[in-house]
Amino acid sequence: MYTDGCIHQVAKILEDAKAEAQKAAAEILENAKAGAKEVAAKIVMEAEAVGRNTVKAITKQGHEALEAERIAMAKANSFQAGKVLLNVGGRNFETSLDTLRSIPGTYLESMFSGRHEITQSDAKGRYFIDRSGKHFQLILNYLRDSGTVKVITSDMTAGQMKAFMVEAGFYGLLDHMMPYHAQEVIGESLLRRACLTGTRREQQTAVAQVGALVFEIGSTTPFLTDEFQDMRFVITDQFINGAPVWDAVGSKYSMYRNAIDHMQVTIKKERRVEGKPGGTIMHEKFGGPIVAPTELPPNQWLSCSHATLESQYASGERGPFNKLVRVPAMRITVVHGLDAGNPAMALVLQKLAVHVDDSDSAGASDGDDRSSDSDSDGDSDSDGDSDSDSDSDDDDDDDDDDEA
Repeated sequence: MYTDGCIHQVAKILEDAKAEAQKAAAEILENAKAGAKEVAAKIVMEAEAVGRNTVKAITKQGHEALEAERIAMAKANSFQAGKVLLNVGGRNFETSLDTLRSIPGTYLESMFSGRHEITQSDAKGRYFIDRSGKHFQLILNYLRDSGTVKVITSDMTAGQMKAFMVEAGFYGLLDHMMPYHAQEVIGESLLRRACLTGTRREQQTAVAQVGALVFEIGSTTPFLTDEFQDMRFVITDQFINGAPVWDAVGSKYSMYRNAIDHMQVTIKKERRVEGKPGGTIMHEKFGGPIVAPTELPPNQWLSCSHATLESQYASGERGPFNKLVRVPAMRITVVHGLDAGNPAMALVLQKLAVHVDDSDSAGASDGDDRSSDSDSDGDSDSDGDSDSDSDSDDDDDDDDDDEA
């Protein structure tokens, strides 16, 4: 009896202890869950705060960049709104932003593009450029016409021209303002030589040659390959067989007069020294006086297979030279040359005009002398007519000699 009671009591104690343990475990688990949730919530809150700060920082940077761009644009627009004052080497100029920025890639376009920080040098708002102001007016006028007007430098001395070229080069405008200055120098040399020692025909030839310092050549219909269509040639200071050599721009070819007096286009290093015949493109005309390429008949050019479209070469008319076909019609377009406004050209033209006037005056004087002779002979009309006819024939012969 006592034993059974003890056992019952122990069992009850164990049962209560188990219940207490389960309750304690449940509380511990519940507390752990609550703690984990709290920690997780805290982590989420911290992450959200970091994210918000990052977004704010990025947004701030974006706003700063936009503001900087707005300020730069406002600065550029402030230039546009009014005139621009310049102090170039102590000389003052007024112009506009559009003028200064009219030709891309130049010094002035870059300076006033808004990409660079520039400051006004005095209280009147002038921008200082530490260059000579002597030739700046020419440069400014060129920019005002957006580079479409030819710069007249014929009234400059050699020293002034050199100084002007230095200034134009500084502003990045030399190639714009004087793209063929080197060819003009060569042309002037040709004219001076013809003026001093040349015959009338040589002077006429020099005038024609310098009138085509730069020219383009090509067929008027699809006939030549792309490499040879619209080739641009510039005159050089080299001579072969008494005629100038023209070099093709950006190409290995040259045009010159060969040993049998044909104008031909061939590779610069081949046959150039000797001037031997054998060009890729050749003109049929040979012999006679030296002429400019622009004076050659356009329907007498010949081309080889390398320079001719395959279909055109197969069906083309063969010329007098082996493996060359006749180009139906070639055009030569003058790109740049000297005109009467150039002093050297004007001098040669004046000499040619004086030569013609002298010939006319000599003819008139001979006519007056013949009239006097006829009158002194009295009624000898037939003799007078005979003398007049004879003199006229002589004059015609003289004229023929002048043109030869």
